[in-house]
Amino acid sequence: MKRLLFIALLLPVLAFAQQEEKPIKDWEGLKIRDCQEFFLSELISTEGDVHPLIGKGRITENTKTIYIFNQAYLKEAPKNVNGIEIQYIDVDSNLKWLAGEVKKNDAAVFYMSNLHIDPSTCEMYVFPIDVKSGMFGTKMQYNTKSVKMNFFYNYDPPRFHYKGVEVVMLD
Repeated sequence: MKRLLFIALLLPVLAFAQQEEKPIKDWEGLKIRDCQEFFLSELISTEGDVHPLIGKGRITENTKTIYIFNQAYLKEAPKNVNGIEIQYIDVDSNLKWLAGEVKKNDAAVFYMSNLHIDPSTCEMYVFPIDVKSGMFGTKMQYNTKSVKMNFFYNYDPPRFHYKGVEVVMLD
């Protein structure tokens, strides 16, 4: 009798523990390119999760272009997201020109990391880059506040699922 009562009390707890966690947003992607496009759309959109964290003030209604530090893994990344042009350039060699674009508030500069895939989670980082020109020349500096977007890779069927975003402060 005690066993039956114990099982009856534990049954709701076991049932709750077996429930599958629902994604925060209903989004699924097949490729890494889909994750990059989703990240950029969340950065650009004022209703997106990333925009209020690092896009607000950098990406305004006048922003026509976002410049991303060019890397080999961004070869298939999207060129246009939500009507804003995405250009992948070498920031170091175009620093003086970028400072003028940012000053006119027509551009924003970011560094996007590769999608790091682990058995339990996948994560991607975006760092804002501050480009400033002054009396001693033009310089760039990575912002200490970055955003990490988390994904889960489901192996059967093979899909990426969005799991949320968090702010990472660099020391």
